[in-house]
Amino acid sequence: MSFRGNREYAHRIGLKPSFTILDRSDAADLMDVVRHDLGLSKKESRFPRKDTCLAIYSFTINSGASVKATLSNQFPWCMEWRQDLRKLFGEYAAAKQRQNVLDYDDLLLAWSEMMNNGDLAAEVGGRFDHVLVDEYQDTNRLQANILLKLKPDGRGLTVVGDDAQSIYSFRAATVRNILDFPGQFEPSARIVTLEQNYRSTQPILDACNSVIEFAAERFTKNLRSERKSKQRPYLTTVTDETAQARYVAQQILDAREAGVPLKGQAVLFRASHHSAQLEIELSRRNIPFVKYGGLKFLEAAHVKDVISVFRWCENPADRVAGFRVLKLLPGIGPTTAAKVQDQVNDGETLLYRASRRDCRMAREEVSIDAGVDLAKFNKAAAAYEEAPSPWLRKCWENGVEVVRVVRFNADPRTGGTLSTPTEEELQTGKFYKDIHEYRQAHGLGDAA
Repeated sequence: MSFRGNREYAHRIGLKPSFTILDRSDAADLMDVVRHDLGLSKKESRFPRKDTCLAIYSFTINSGASVKATLSNQFPWCMEWRQDLRKLFGEYAAAKQRQNVLDYDDLLLAWSEMMNNGDLAAEVGGRFDHVLVDEYQDTNRLQANILLKLKPDGRGLTVVGDDAQSIYSFRAATVRNILDFPGQFEPSARIVTLEQNYRSTQPILDACNSVIEFAAERFTKNLRSERKSKQRPYLTTVTDETAQARYVAQQILDAREAGVPLKGQAVLFRASHHSAQLEIELSRRNIPFVKYGGLKFLEAAHVKDVISVFRWCENPADRVAGFRVLKLLPGIGPTTAAKVQDQVNDGETLLYRASRRDCRMAREEVSIDAGVDLAKFNKAAAAYEEAPSPWLRKCWENGVEVVRVVRFNADPRTGGTLSTPTEEELQTGKFYKDIHEYRQAHGLGDAA
């Protein structure tokens, strides 16, 4: 909703509708670029890395706290860099504005600003008869502010959640949102308690109820189930992760000896990377296993390479996407990529220049302007022109269907620009009409 709303009301909240979205890793890369430009990476003392800087920035935005409060409560080891971090965050925000890009936090921040406009909030809120929010215990103050201003009287508003499951505090989530929710309205919101559990057995729920009782503030509930069992859950204490992996592996072997096949056993993890130690132990004991889950499709490097091509074509000011694309060319490193991108202004990209003039002249002009080694740049550009894009071919070899959305024209007179598929190709289903059609078909969003 935030993406759609920000796109639709962009002009009324000071955004350009053509903005593109930075995912978490792209945002960290941009933070790193700004960090380097400010000279913070060359400090005598160790300055926080890009991921830490982004985590501090994100927590500050989502919690509504000051940088000082965020550092004091969440990142005390970074307190000495408070002033530098303030400057870094300011420059990071300015860089995003110049490049017309938003990160995930900006989607919420812009939507919150939209809701701060009373007339606009009423207009948007009036478009929805009912608003349902799931997992409300995992929302932060910024999200709660948006919701309460979208439906200030609470009519048609329902939130679902469990205060007892607010244990991870994702993106500055606070349990106060769900605990305080009923009292935000007059009269108070009606509370419907869902106590029957259809997944667990009663002994497991008995253990859960006993733990929940220790909460100092909570919604009263007594979980129950019609699934009976004589087996009680075990609470096992081990010395470290290695001992934990050994214990689990031994339990698997013992269960197998008791007649439970390996295919009938499973180990659950909160996150994929938590399984690393157990995977090593299972392999050491020659216990076969299948792992489900892991890196998301859109986070795989070769898929992000292709999506970066799309993003850069649509928004030449997106330096993160352009930086990633340029570094895929043979012989192009970070320094050369940065210099080439410095020549990209007002949408006049290298491919655009090459499509209007002789390809070699265009390369020489851009290379000389950017201070790039001409021979090295020509060699890389020639490799680009001689065959279909090597990074798209790499994706095809990895079985990624995304290459079907485009083809590269190898004619030097066009500089290897993207060309439109023929009607016959469209009918065979091998190509899509444009990037937007491909994204819609594969759930990639309009400009993500």
